[in-house]
Amino acid sequence: MASLRELENDLEIIKSIKDLATSYQEIATLEMNRIKETVLKTRKFLDGVAQVYNHAKSAYISQFRIKSEQEKEILLKQFPFIKRNGKKILVFLSANERFYGGLILIIFNEVLKDLKKGYDLAVVGEIGKRLIQRANISNKTFFFYLDDDHPTEHQIRTIFQTISQYEKIVVYHGEFETVTLQKPSKTDISGGIVLGEAPEEVRQYLFEPSPEAIMEFFEKEIINSLFHQSIFEHQLAKFASRVITMYQAKENAKTLTRKLNQKFKNIKREIENKKQLNTISSFRLWKEI
Repeated sequence: MASLRELENDLEIIKSIKDLATSYQEIATLEMNRIKETVLKTRKFLDGVAQVYNHAKSAYISQFRIKSEQEKEILLKQFPFIKRNGKKILVFLSANERFYGGLILIIFNEVLKDLKKGYDLAVVGEIGKRLIQRANISNKTFFFYLDDDHPTEHQIRTIFQTISQYEKIVVYHGEFETVTLQKPSKTDISGGIVLGEAPEEVRQYLFEPSPEAIMEFFEKEIINSLFHQSIFEHQLAKFASRVITMYQAKENAKTLTRKLNQKFKNIKREIENKKQLNTISSFRLWKEI
């Protein structure tokens, strides 16, 4: 049976954990509220832009009938706005610290489910790096560091310079729905179609000043904006996930504290009872003498 001293130490440790969880929760709540409105507003705008990008790219690419990889390579060289390597890369946004619940692991499982031979992989965050290394992934992999709370433009630009060389870019990240619900999401930031694919639906567009000028703008500016949005979507989902995780940690600490306090009272009661029994026994022994 645990001693009173051991129980006092356990209670002190739980109190420290509860205080730490409270601090983490308060900071995460402040950060979540700081970026939530901006992220959600930008989400609606960029979702619309991404749809236009997809339709415009489909309309442009559909005019080319590519029958072989050789024809595809020739066309890629002819397009000044597409200077890519013809490959596909999956971008896994994770985190550097813990306490985000199961969000990072769920996103990781989505990446593994879609990762195929021939795909390259970009992993952002130290936790993601450890997960990938443990999984013994044989795909070509790039590792990047990105600050969890305040990612810098230099850090984002370093990642984008690598992934922008790819013809198909899919970003795996968390997405905020409500404070209590965050889900894994994957965003194709490269227009949803590549040369050689047959678009499912083609809408005719009038391009002004020219199709090439419009596509060059999309390929340079919009992809960069969509990647930034994916990062901030992930950041918002992480903050919300931490708020809930820390709330659960505090509730668990409260439950454990109540149990330990009850055990502490029971032990004290037993000690008092033993003292009283010893006193009574001593008194009887004295009378017999």
